[in-house]
Order: sequence, then structure tokens, then C-alpha cells
Amino acid sequence: MYPVRIIQKAEMKVTAFVLQTTFAENRQAEEIPPFFHRIMAEETLEQVPDRINNNQICAVVRKESSPEFDYCMGVETSGFDHTPEGMKTLTLPAGTYAAAPFIKRGNADVLKAFTFITETWMPQNGYRPNVSAPAFIYYDERFIPIYKKYGYDGNPVAEIFVPVT
Repeated sequence: MYPVRIIQKAEMKVTAFVLQTTFAENRQAEEIPPFFHRIMAEETLEQVPDRINNNQICAVVRKESSPEFDYCMGVETSGFDHTPEGMKTLTLPAGTYAAAPFIKRGNADVLKAFTFITETWMPQNGYRPNVSAPAFIYYDERFIPIYKKYGYDGNPVAEIFVPVT
């Protein structure tokens, strides 16, 4: 269904806006989309100091043994010396990831890709989720300019990265 590949990622420093939410009662499905769309519309991430490229990252940082998590929407930076007020920093560790591009038209597409990787692809290929590192979605030239011009109607492509062992 999705063209999953195993890749090694270097450590990434991310400066992000953070939404604290939960999987309980599917609350994340109500809270993440307006947060994501607001950040995209405001174009605030384009002004982050020490930004190293035009890409964006959304990471899910889970709380251990809890449905609560931080949804971090940010950009890669060369360091954390100039973090703007109201933003947080996050270091995504170097490691092995299952990665797959997917057409993103909303939150449900992210969930489908993540579920396929973790519940179908991993067991069939001998991998397990590495719960010590966050999963993230990478938005690059396949997503950002298309989304800005056509919205989800342009079938923008994002890429999901799930840490594995």
C-alpha cells in the first residue's frame, strides 16, 4: 500500500510550536487540524532564526504509558541559541526509521500511513517500533508549495518516519 523503506537519519534539531493533546476520546483529531492549519496560514515558521531549509516537521512526542502527547510543529535549525519566545526545542535522535511517502489530505491520511507501517509492514518485515524516539512527518517541496497553492485538493505528498528496531 505504501512504499516503505528503511533509512538511517542523522540527529535533527527542531524549533517548534507545541500543542499538548491526547488520544483519549479521539481529542487529537479535533485539536491537531486547526493547529496545523493556523501555523501554516500564519507562516510563522518561515521566520524562525537559524533555520537550515524550507521544510517543516510535525513530531509526536508521547508521554510514557499515557494517551497524552505533545504535537510539535516546527523546522530544522542549526541550534537552539535563538529560539523565539513561545516556541520549544526538540532533538530528534539519530537512528533507524521506516519511512513512507503518502498523499496527505488530512489527519485520517496520517493515521492510515502510521497504522499500515506499525501494524502491517513492521510485523511482516521483522521490525518493532522504537518507543524511545518520536515518530514524525516531514513536509518538503512535495507538500508545502502544493498545499499553499491548492490546499489538499492538490494531493500534496508528505513523508512519515517511524523509529524502528
